[in-house]
Amino acid sequence: DGLLDYKEYMNMLGCEDEDEEVTNEKKIVKSNSTIEKIAAYGAAEMNQVLSKRRRAHQEKMHTEQIMKNAQQAELGIKIFEEELAASALRVGGANPKRIFPDVNVKCKIEQTANSNYYGAEFTFTSNAPPIRTIVTGRKLKFCGILHDKMRRKALTGPIPIICSQCSTNLQKMSYRTYYNKCKSCHKCGYDTNGYPVEYECINHNDYNSKCYEYFICGPCFKAKKSEYLEELATVAQKETYAQCQVATTLSLLIPSEVIIGSAELGEKLSNLVSGLINLEDKKNTTMLVDRFLSERVSYSTKSQHVLPVHILSTPISVLATQQTKCRLLLDQRDILEGHVKEGLSDLLKSRGLEKLGDTHLPSFHHEAATKSLLFSGIHSDVCFTVLMEFRIQNLPVTNQRASLLHLEPPLVKTGRDSKRQEATIYIQKGGVLAGSQVEEIVEGEKCVKAGHWHLLTAVIDCISGILNLYLDGIFVRTVNYSSKINAPKLRLGSRLIVFGGGKQSESRGGDIRFVRLIDGGL
Repeated sequence: DGLLDYKEYMNMLGCEDEDEEVTNEKKIVKSNSTIEKIAAYGAAEMNQVLSKRRRAHQEKMHTEQIMKNAQQAELGIKIFEEELAASALRVGGANPKRIFPDVNVKCKIEQTANSNYYGAEFTFTSNAPPIRTIVTGRKLKFCGILHDKMRRKALTGPIPIICSQCSTNLQKMSYRTYYNKCKSCHKCGYDTNGYPVEYECINHNDYNSKCYEYFICGPCFKAKKSEYLEELATVAQKETYAQCQVATTLSLLIPSEVIIGSAELGEKLSNLVSGLINLEDKKNTTMLVDRFLSERVSYSTKSQHVLPVHILSTPISVLATQQTKCRLLLDQRDILEGHVKEGLSDLLKSRGLEKLGDTHLPSFHHEAATKSLLFSGIHSDVCFTVLMEFRIQNLPVTNQRASLLHLEPPLVKTGRDSKRQEATIYIQKGGVLAGSQVEEIVEGEKCVKAGHWHLLTAVIDCISGILNLYLDGIFVRTVNYSSKINAPKLRLGSRLIVFGGGKQSESRGGDIRFVRLIDGGL
């Protein structure tokens, strides 16, 4: 294989390569003699050397591929951020739009929005999808809000055609006249291809008015009615929603640092704390960061236990308020200095390393969080909330379901493995909102209705494997994900899959207005 040449082989065996003269006597052998099989000399040593060199070559190629992926991911992040900054100058602002707390200085940037948490919002209300959106299947269609209702209302009653001069509605004349000219086609009933006028302005008898002798013939009035109905159908300068047909899915690219896990947050805090007070002892830095992260969990748990028990949702690891407070330490240097000084004083009093309290939050932040992992990797140490306004035209029937949302891009699989892919949230028979497991409808449960707009709120805790589902602000159910190896896991990828992520037959389409991501649980 080009890994071992003949000279190295002879040197490895300690043999000398000597060319001996072969005489005719040595070539003569007895015809009745048998030749014994001799094993290849040095085969084991040669295979050991070859296997070692192959492993070294594979490790080198794997390292080069990781570096190449990291460079591509870093370049992709820069290009995506430049596109976001450029889209902020367009009408309607950036899409997706970053969400920052009010106290954050980044709120002054045009492509951000003010709130009490970190996040991002993907909107379909401006007749265009968010940038870097991948549409799989049929073409995405944009429709105006309440367009169908306005069209039905216009067709059932008289369509208001206004006068171009005074903006008043035209009235139908009691009789048609052939000698008056139409203001639209400038023809009277006696002209060639002319028609008698049938509609008039209320000020057509006022000689001093601009509407004097303002008449419209029948064909021109019908043409104006058609223009009015076409204007209702156009989506220009109107609030829209995206309509996904059957077998059409959307893939939304999540901007960087929208959802930050414990690994990335802990690493950034470690770098800031060590550079802020020049700590030489890494244990103290690690201890301070552990305290910040553990307080985030403990305060979240206490806040949820204080709440009244009027719903049956399972408590989650990290609330959005506590996640925001912890992330603000990265942007507010004065607040971080105060927390570090307070933590150091506690260290000196205790005269030792402080142990973490009882919490199910693992210490993920000691691992390196590379940009390639953050851009295209899968995160399992995050806690976030997804809000989605959607509408389904037809509900699934018995033994069928419709995929609604998938939190990570599905792996590229072929053959039978492609049929085993499952989304995260499904709509089952009767409009039951559930996870990948089959659920039966419960009496009094809030269900999805066909042809109605709904607001989905999914609180996802990847740390504990808990998914709390809400529909129109009402709690529906909690889905627990097992920790077994072959069981499906709750994880967040670089993209969100809307109306897909499972089998192709489960992509039944629907309408969508916006998707909002929030770092932490609501």
